[in-house]
Amino acid sequence: MEIKFLGATREVTGSKHLLIGKEHNILIDCGLYQGEEAKKKNENIENLLNDEKIDAIILTHAHLDHCGYIPKLYKDGFRGPIFCTPQTYDIARIVMSDNARIQSIEAKKQNKDIKKDKDKIIPMYTQTHVNQALANFDIRNFSETFNWHEYQIKFKKAGHILGAASPVISTLDNSIQFSGDLGRADDYTIYPPAAAEQVNTLVIESTYGNRVHLDENLSESLKALFSEAKKKSSAIIMPAFSVGRSQTLMKILYDFFENNPELNLPVFVDSPMTQEVTKLYYKYPNDHKVSQHILNKIEHKFHFIHYKSEKERLDKMQDAHIILTASGMLSGGNVLHHLALKGSDENNLIMITGYQSPGTLGHNLLEGSLTHSLEGNTLKINAKVIHLKNLSSHADHDALIQWAKGAYAKKIFITHGEESAKVQLEKDLKEITNSEVIIPTNEDKFSI
Repeated sequence: MEIKFLGATREVTGSKHLLIGKEHNILIDCGLYQGEEAKKKNENIENLLNDEKIDAIILTHAHLDHCGYIPKLYKDGFRGPIFCTPQTYDIARIVMSDNARIQSIEAKKQNKDIKKDKDKIIPMYTQTHVNQALANFDIRNFSETFNWHEYQIKFKKAGHILGAASPVISTLDNSIQFSGDLGRADDYTIYPPAAAEQVNTLVIESTYGNRVHLDENLSESLKALFSEAKKKSSAIIMPAFSVGRSQTLMKILYDFFENNPELNLPVFVDSPMTQEVTKLYYKYPNDHKVSQHILNKIEHKFHFIHYKSEKERLDKMQDAHIILTASGMLSGGNVLHHLALKGSDENNLIMITGYQSPGTLGHNLLEGSLTHSLEGNTLKINAKVIHLKNLSSHADHDALIQWAKGAYAKKIFITHGEESAKVQLEKDLKEITNSEVIIPTNEDKFSI
């Protein structure tokens, strides 16, 4: 076998790895780039993927940076199966459809003043391409080992989000496991990842490859923040990924207010996609830690925004409140509306709760850049920016090391991380394993 790296080698987004067999090739993940130069990178990948023979896709999980390019690949002629878990199928349907909708809206905005049809922007893909791609999904359970041509494939639980998998792919004389995005043992809502398989080759993510999650007292941090918010009648804007992070935050806020009723604040969930994903927690009750009873209580306690009139009332609200919205990196979605309306008020708070890719507004805010161009207007952020650093759903440095050790792999490839994270993980894996540890770059190909 050979492996060729086509994305997420020098960054945390755009995951794509091509496994090249004797007869058939499998693309593991087919994600979109996000953040810095995302548009250019996504356009550049088109020729690269069209030049490759791709017979099937294995999808580790359904975050946009792992599944978001699939409909475009289908639009360009791909017709092979897309293997994933049932939960991943359900989330991918939501995520890819939402992205098609956003692309359509953005294209209409850009084409507003363009008179010649030949100059108009065409969306990367439409809902039609999403539907056609979904028809090719081949759903497999975690407990199932299945054969496809020369390969034997099984999905091991990766934690992280509902349905996330670390696929193991074997032939008669070889084996490889892809970590996908690994979750953490102490995640608030999702169960820990399964141990790594003993394989010849391991491909491991490194998002937090140079960091250990802090053992911070989250409750004390929230007490201080919410006490101040009550005094100042602050709006607290919480941008969060609709898949996984938003559900975690809802559980954290519910528990906090149950234990600290004197600090209770109304919570408004302004994200249709978050609401759709949350429904899946009812569908898959055995795949997460939140009981159906608590889910019901959360839905009754929080205010889910469904109608324009509800949003208009929220816009005018003067008392302290929390707005849980998307997107997680502040790169689009409803959060931009709330930032434009409430971001200039120094009494308000913007609470960043997850990894922010370089080039995104979320990353810029954490770096201290408080001006942002929004649809031709300059947005000045005067609101206080808070970073809660211990809410990531990714395994940290120590957990990645422990997971990788269990594979006893001859080769370990490190992907999906910023340079400093990959370098630190490489150094430490070399010290404690007998593996050859490699940091690939895009289009690198290796025999395995």
